[in-house]
Amino acid sequence: MGGIYTYVGQSAKTIPLLRTALRLNPDGGYLYFLILGRAYLFENDIEQALINLRQAAARNPADLETHVYLAAALAAAGDGSGAEWEAVEIRSIDSAFSVRSWLQTYPMSSPQYIERMENLLAKVGL
Repeated sequence: MGGIYTYVGQSAKTIPLLRTALRLNPDGGYLYFLILGRAYLFENDIEQALINLRQAAARNPADLETHVYLAAALAAAGDGSGAEWEAVEIRSIDSAFSVRSWLQTYPMSSPQYIERMENLLAKVGL
C-alpha cells in the first residue's frame, strides 16, 4: 500500500506504513528503503529521502529506480556533483535511459510528482 500511495500522489500516507514495516522487519530489503525515500522526496524532507535512498542503493547497487530517485533527491538538495554522479550510474545501468520514456512505463499517476521528477532530473541532463 505504501508504494501505491506514492504512485497516486499521497506520499504522506506511505511514510507511517513503511516506518512500521521497517520496525517489524529492520532487515527488510532495499525496496522498503526505496519506497520510504521516494515518499520523503515528495514530502520535501530531502534529508530523510537521502538517508533512505542511500540505504536502498547500499542494499541493491544495481537497481535503476533507486539511482533515479537518488539523483532527483540530490538535485533537490542542491548537490549537483552528487546528482551528476548518479546520472553516470544510471547511464551505466541503462545507456539509453530517458526520463520521459521511463516515466511513460512507470506506474506513477500523480501529475505533480511526474512533473517534479522531470524537473529535478532535467537539472542533471537526464
